[in-house]
Amino acid sequence: MTAIRKATVDDARELALLLQGIGWFEKFNGGDIDALTGQVGARLEQCLIDDSHLVLVAENPDGTLAG
Repeated sequence: MTAIRKATVDDARELALLLQGIGWFEKFNGGDIDALTGQVGARLEQCLIDDSHLVLVAENPDGTLAG
């Protein structure tokens, strides 16, 4: 069963891969995954610094992110 949980900075790489995969954001299409991971991580840090934002992820039973 897929679980919903709060995102952490450790999720940055998988989130970058998901964002790249859906193709909605030109910035992520074909970009260097390490650079994109850094950008997503920086955004997550900004969002998680206080309780003004909530970022959730869907996690598969094997620990990978579904969304």
